[in-house]
Order: sequence, then structure tokens, then C-alpha cells
Amino acid sequence: MISYILPVYNGARFVRETVDSAYAQELDQPFEVVAVNDGSSDGSLALLREIEKTRGDSFRVIDHGTNKGEGAARNTAIRASEGDLLYIVDADNVLPEGMVQREVDWLREKNADAVSVSELHIFRTDTSKIEDVSPVTATDGVSGLNELLTTWQNPASHGNYLMTRAVYDAVGGYQEGLTMSAWTFGMKHIVRGFPVHVAPDTYYFHRVGHEGNWLRGERLGINDRLGLEAVREERDRLPPDVAAKVDQLNDDDAFFAYLEQGRLLPGGELPSKWERARTRWSRKALVRYRRIRGA
Repeated sequence: MISYILPVYNGARFVRETVDSAYAQELDQPFEVVAVNDGSSDGSLALLREIEKTRGDSFRVIDHGTNKGEGAARNTAIRASEGDLLYIVDADNVLPEGMVQREVDWLREKNADAVSVSELHIFRTDTSKIEDVSPVTATDGVSGLNELLTTWQNPASHGNYLMTRAVYDAVGGYQEGLTMSAWTFGMKHIVRGFPVHVAPDTYYFHRVGHEGNWLRGERLGINDRLGLEAVREERDRLPPDVAAKVDQLNDDDAFFAYLEQGRLLPGGELPSKWERARTRWSRKALVRYRRIRGA
């Protein structure tokens, strides 16, 4: 069985489209959708209850009552799910018909534990109006630690992908209370020997134009710290040269900017201490500006 894992926080405007796209898939096995309302204040829970009545036993709703974060919502859904395969999907994205089965087929063909689409088709309100196509980073069809350290934009462990329950169990679940739970979860299973295979000629529709977890963390100025803390927790699993670079970074260093620049890759070099200090100052100033302006 496939379990779609659907965390929902203030997703009343678009979650029905996401759910409909999951039900539009033609799968060769049973499936369920486990949705967790994570303390929404916009009517998401009432809408999910309405969908539950329409869809029947294959659709289940769990209510957190208070906002606990995407990681906690995913953990709640996964622990309540029954599938041996887990498909993580955000409440604002849309799955094109046939794509999930193609990922399942690729997982079987490669004897893999995690499979991603190869592209994200970027849209705002209408999937027929694509603003951009963003490829998933991979080498020879596989996204591992090097790909994760090359770019923070679209590693295969980007949050919406197919995995076996063994991957989830190996990590021990998503970190809770973090804006970076998807990135940290992907990093943790990759360093444990579960890379993500990328199914060719596949995609999903990725919605932009509203504040998601990443943008929320940037506004609060916490993404870099959370990412660095997670990598430090896995230090002993990192290649020695990568671990040495991590040891040099301060808590407030621009961790994801350095990933984007390839600074932490084997052979890459961190900026000088002076350059890093200047970057830290400018980023702190930006966070203060955002807080003052309410941006």
C-alpha cells in the first residue's frame, strides 16, 4: 500500500486540488491519504472533514489542534499510516496523472528506497501556466551527499518524494518544531546510506507565491542555524574534509549560501574569516530589517 502523507497548515485555498491530484493517479496497488491539520486558522480542518466524508475510508484526517510544525505533522501522519511506501506531498503542490506510478516503477527497477521526480514545474495558481522548470540535482540518476552539498535549491530530498518505510525508520522521524525539517530529514537518510534515485521524465507542479516553511525560516533568520545544527549532529557520518569545514563554521554563518556556492564540497574552500564575518553582519542586518518592516 502507498500512504500519501499530507501535512496541512492554512491550506484551505489549495489542498482540495492536491487531494484530487492524488486520487487521479492510476496505481497498481491500494492507497490511502493521511492528512494532518496542523493548527490551521483558515478553515482547513472543516474542508478536510468535508473531503473525508466524500472520499470515505481511504482518506483520514487527524487534527493537531495547535500548530506544531511540518515535521511534527508528517510524523503524526506516518505513524498513523499503514503503507509500506510513503509518498510525502505538501498541501500546496499538485501531482500530474501517472507520475506516482512511474516513481513506484523506478523504485522497483532500481531496487531503491527513495525516488524523486526529475523536475519541478513552478506555478502560482494555474498548473496550465508554468513560470519555470527547475531540475532536481542528480549525478547519473542518483542524488546523494554531493548533490545535497552542491545546492540547497532542488536536491532530490526536497520534501515531496516517494520512500520506503525503512528510510523513515532509519532516521527516526522528522525533527519537530523546525522550519527545516524536510531538508534535515533528507540529509539524515542520505548520510545513512539511503540516496534518492531520480526517475527520468517525471515532474510535479510546485506552487509558489505564498509563505512556505523555507520563506518563513528566512524571515525569522533561522534556516542557516537549523541546517548547520542538523549537519553537526551527523558529523561522524560525514566525509572527513566536509566534517572539518563544518567544524569551522559559527552558529550564525551563512550555511545555505555556502552550500549554493559549493563551498562545503570535497575540494571546496570556505571564505576567509573576514569574509564570513562580513556576511554574518549583513545577514543579521537583513533579518532586523525584515522584523522592523514586518516582511
